Formats: sequence, C-alpha cells, structure tokens
Amino acid sequence: MSLSRILFVSTVTPDPNGRGIDRRTAQHLEALSRIGVIDLVLPASEPDPHRARVLNPAARLNRIIVRPSVTVGTIRLQRCQARRTRLGRRLGTLTLLPDLEHRARSSDARRFAEQFSGGGYALVFAFRLPSATWIESLGPFAPSLPRIVDFDDIESLAYARRLNLAPSPMSPWRWRERAFCHRLARLERAMLKRWTAVLVCSRVDLARLGTRTRAVVHVVPNAVTVLPLPLPPSPRDGFEVLFVGTLDYEPNAVGLIWFLKDGWPRVRAACPRARLNVVGRNPPSAISAHDGRDGIVVHGRVDDLTPLYLDAHVAIAPLLSGGGTRIKILEALAHARATVSTTLGCEGIPVAFGHHLRVADTPADFAGALIDLARDPHQRNALGMNGFILVKEQYERATVQANFAAWVEWLCSSHLRTDDVSAQDPSAEPSLSTER
Repeated sequence: MSLSRILFVSTVTPDPNGRGIDRRTAQHLEALSRIGVIDLVLPASEPDPHRARVLNPAARLNRIIVRPSVTVGTIRLQRCQARRTRLGRRLGTLTLLPDLEHRARSSDARRFAEQFSGGGYALVFAFRLPSATWIESLGPFAPSLPRIVDFDDIESLAYARRLNLAPSPMSPWRWRERAFCHRLARLERAMLKRWTAVLVCSRVDLARLGTRTRAVVHVVPNAVTVLPLPLPPSPRDGFEVLFVGTLDYEPNAVGLIWFLKDGWPRVRAACPRARLNVVGRNPPSAISAHDGRDGIVVHGRVDDLTPLYLDAHVAIAPLLSGGGTRIKILEALAHARATVSTTLGCEGIPVAFGHHLRVADTPADFAGALIDLARDPHQRNALGMNGFILVKEQYERATVQANFAAWVEWLCSSHLRTDDVSAQDPSAEPSLSTER
C-alpha cells in the first residue's frame, strides 16, 4: 500500500541536527516520505518554516503550509495582559492556562478546514499535543481519515517531575502549575480516545498508557545514525568527559548544575587532569560561569559533534527530571563511548546497569563512577562496545524508519477495512512489533 498524500502538522521545524524534538520530527518526516508525499504545516512563529526543505533533503515535501501562530490561547493571554489594573492582570494570568489552548481561531479554522478538505489526504499526522489540538479545532474536515498523534514522551509526567524537584510552598502559582499538570493529563487521555493511534518513544511509556485505554499505542523509538564500526578515542592525555544537551531545556540545565556543584569537584580532586566539555545551545549563566574553570569548557552549540566524541573517554547524562528517551545517551552509545547516567536519565532504554552503562543517582556515586572509569580503560571499552551493539540492533535510524513506515501502512489498510482499529490485533503482524 502506498499513501498518496499525508498531512503532517508540527509546531517545530524538522531538523535532523537540531534539538531532540526537532530530530524526532525529522525522523518521522523522512519515514513517512517512504509511503507518500507530504504537506507540512508549521506555525508562523518558526524562524524560517520553508527551510525545512533544505534541512530534510530526503523528505518528499509537496508543499509547506505556514499557519498563523495566533491561537485561542494567545488571544486570551493578550486580553488578560491588556487589563487596566495590575491586580486584574495578575488574577487573570493566575487562572489562564494558555499553553493548553492551541485551538485555531474560528476564522482560521474555517479557512484551513476548507483547504484541507480538498487535499486528497490518506493520513493525518500530528507531532505532539499542540499540533493535535490545533487539528481537532478545525472540525471533522476528514472524519474518515486515520489520524496518528506522536506524544513523544508523556508530557504530564515530565511536568510533574519538574514540579516535584522545585520547592513546594503553598502559593497560588504552585496551584496554577498543578492545575496545568492535571489538565495536561486529561488532554492526553482525551487524545487516546479520539485519535486512531498514539505514538510514544519507549516501552516504559507504553506500559503507562496501556493502563489508561484500549487505544492503539505504538512504540517508535528515537533513532540515531550508527557508524559501521565504532571509533576508538583519540590518544589524548588526561581524562575527557563530555556532556551534550540543549541547555535552555530545564531538565538538562538543572541536572548539569547538580553535577557541577557536587559531583565534578570530586572528580577533579581524584583526577586533577580530568576535563569536561559541555555542549549545548543557550547555556544559563549558572553553567557558562564555569567556562575555563576546573577543566570545564562550555562550547555552546556546535555543528559537528564527531570531534568531541572522538576526544571523549566518557559521556554523562546527569538528569533528574523530564521524560522520554534521551537521544544524548543513544548518540554516546552509537559512538561506543562509556556513559554514566542517572536512573531517570536512561529510563526507557533497555540497558543493563554495569553492562551497557554505569548508573548513579547521587553526586558522590556519579563522581565515583567517573573516577572508576578514568582508572579502568578496559571497563570503558567494554561498556562502549556493549552500548554500541545495543544501539546498532535497536535504534539505528534507517531500521527504525523502515519499521515505522511499514506499521503506518498496516494501520491505514486496517482503517480502510474497519472503523474500529482498536479491535484489531497488531501483534498478528509479526514484523511490526506493535503493542497494545
């Protein structure tokens, strides 16, 4: 089966070299291009939506549709901010949850519903909840079409974890944050009922959602490009540690600050020649202040990570919150680098602790694992090779994309045969590894 045209709605521009969400969007875009041509819908708030063609040369993009970034939520926020009194503005902001109001304005809804109705689409794909909410607000412009939404991770869980890390005074703002978290969870449950299928990035998230619904929930892991053979570290003196992660993403920044404060000084005390390379865009001042001190170099964003991975002996993922599977860990393992992570950091990746990577959940244990690896190159090499084999077998980009494209074709053909896709048994397709 080959789909003629696919409507792909995203809030971020697909970029195979960008942030985690940009890379996952690009991964889906390229996979779906195997089975159909794509109309990509992006918000006007993206810096350059039409650059998606340049960033994704392998994708079969028919056209790029730029939609207004103004939604019901942004209009309500503007009205709230225009209130005359400061008290009125503060009370309005307290009760307003604009991040959940991604519905299109009524005029935009009518216009895009009419445009999409004549598009001849065989599938509607939405990347993450805001895109699914926007599509739903257009009304049933194609009620018979199969619709897939990628949750990526479970946002309500990731948000709750961030709340649990923060101080918990009984304040109106704290109440607002918890209200947002509960409404986000309700939105996720509603999507599970209304959409043909939901994607997640790990079996851990699959198990969590499986207790809530009988909807079709399918695992599409984050994927990375794996070299044919692992490359050994360059023969540099000392001990090189590497952190890679978007630093304007709060879980990355908070976890790294935690490690820099209480973990890295222990490593330097035991290994005075140890060096730490920090790579990630928009580092906050609490991280950039460490640049040039105690063997730390803060690079910001770099275009090519290969030289840094070649120099690195160990990669780290000191994460205390968030959700989904960490591309930074998969990427480190794909380069055959020994890795130290927190338990939450490697959640969703089927690693055996001590076999594929080292796991530590306190600064002292994290530093101890790094010190052990600094003194034991044989352990570093064994961890790196075992991790490389795991990623090669389960997370190689081309294989993941081919499996996903085959599963989408199966889902769409099932939808044509019956409106009740959830009554089907995806496990009847032995090559698709779909779970319910």
